[in-house]
Amino acid sequence: MKNTKNFTPKLTKSQLEFRIRLAVNRLHSYPLDTLDYIMIDLEKPYDKHRHAYSYETDLTGRTLEFLSEAYSVLDNTDDTRLKELFSRIMLKEPKSGMIRRMAAYYRYSNDAEALDYIKSVCGKWLEIYDEYEGNEEKLRPIFKEILVHDSCITGYFSCVIEPLAFLYEITGDERYMKIAKIDADALYEEIGQSHAHGHNTVLRSMQAAAIMSGDEWFAELPARHRREIIDRGLQYADGSIAEAFPHSRRTEGCAIADWIIINLRHGFMFGDDDAYAVAEHSLYNGLFFNQLITGGFGHRSYNRRGYGTNIEEAWWCCTQTGGLAMIEFARHALQFTEGKIRVNFLVPGVYTLNNNGKMIKATVSTNFPEDFDAQVLIEGADDVEVEFRIPYYVKNAKTHSRTSASGGVYHTVRGDIGFYTEQREDGYSLKYGPLLLSPMTTDWQSIPVKLSENEKNVPDGYIKESNSDECLLMLGKPDKNGFYDLCAKDNLPVWTYYDDGAGSHTGTHGKGLALVNCKFKNGVKKLYFQPLCYATSNLTINNVRLVFDLDEQNA
Repeated sequence: MKNTKNFTPKLTKSQLEFRIRLAVNRLHSYPLDTLDYIMIDLEKPYDKHRHAYSYETDLTGRTLEFLSEAYSVLDNTDDTRLKELFSRIMLKEPKSGMIRRMAAYYRYSNDAEALDYIKSVCGKWLEIYDEYEGNEEKLRPIFKEILVHDSCITGYFSCVIEPLAFLYEITGDERYMKIAKIDADALYEEIGQSHAHGHNTVLRSMQAAAIMSGDEWFAELPARHRREIIDRGLQYADGSIAEAFPHSRRTEGCAIADWIIINLRHGFMFGDDDAYAVAEHSLYNGLFFNQLITGGFGHRSYNRRGYGTNIEEAWWCCTQTGGLAMIEFARHALQFTEGKIRVNFLVPGVYTLNNNGKMIKATVSTNFPEDFDAQVLIEGADDVEVEFRIPYYVKNAKTHSRTSASGGVYHTVRGDIGFYTEQREDGYSLKYGPLLLSPMTTDWQSIPVKLSENEKNVPDGYIKESNSDECLLMLGKPDKNGFYDLCAKDNLPVWTYYDDGAGSHTGTHGKGLALVNCKFKNGVKKLYFQPLCYATSNLTINNVRLVFDLDEQNA
């Protein structure tokens, strides 16, 4: 594994920062507006019930973990509620299912009580380990039984692998890593018919153990399973993952988030830019489209070529896990590796790194993904080389460096991005930079529905257009960079459902909008294609096509 350190981010205004705050706000609104409601799974008050109330540490633990991680990357936050949640959790008996969440709170707060909580739970594991003198054959069934019964839902969600490695990192006690290996082995399963979030939670916990301990054994299985998911086509066109492997009728925010984290950590450990590309694609498309206007994440029905109309918000799990993936993405934006500073993702913010006692500060300014254009001010490391990851969709990239009059060195990167197609298993997707596009105000029907005479009087675009599901994209010829001339910035529809223009939170200020000639059996229509990330600004639910056939001129 590579000797790499991630910078610590404090995010400034961007789509990513806005979305993390949306998720934080969701955990403060109904029905999560009271801690009494959140704490039902641990406090179990008489005649009080809610979804997942019987799964101890599920909502309480997820909320503690996500808020701890979110407040560490956001500015101007009030953590009063987080501290109160921690205090109420501490009044209950320690549970294995809470310790990974408690580790996140300890990293945020440095509260010794949180560390003592983790040690008290893991201390029971040490006692059992010592009692059986480290005999793996005897310990495996015992540990698996504990994982199943002292957790939420099923054993893999509690996943003590990561906090055991966390304690090893702090104490150097080898027993923690030996127990973590036995637990990982006990929890292991092949990708068969399994719950994707449960399966991938184990994988990303093993990756965390590999990173904290330096033991490559923990990295091997996740690397193999990551490759299998890609090779078997288990990720969809927008980078989302089904709720259950190998395929199911809907995607899940937790499963998409896990997939992003797995690819980020794989890229970190092995210096794999392909893994970072997968993570970026899944974040900007699968995960961003999964987030609702409320800030929550959940489930969306999926069919062969896109999304159906069914959607369900999962405030008890997907919201927190989706938030964690966005935070992890920010933490992989800048790295120090092999004596160089590496910029993996263009995410605005102020980043710091203590490199052997020397503090390095990096300030990133960019309007990505509208353009591939960024400026990074490095302070405290004037003589260190800065390298930018140049994604496959960027053409003619150039970098430049200059000394700042006020100290430090400015490093800039610029490249061309535009509209292009990507081939899928059964067709093509249209993209702008990292963003997947779809005509999201079109209902695809075998027999299209015509507007009534009264409906024809409303503004154009107010009522979603109904079109045949048999459609060919007529894109014309690409330019020398492989980009198509489709930009609709100066030819916007009369009526739009989406937040766009200067200052929009989830849009690209018009640059990602495409006006596409679409060939139907009864003629050609011009349809507006928008990036999937626009959808968060409204609650308009209709079927969304992601994969199309091309007209013969583009095939």
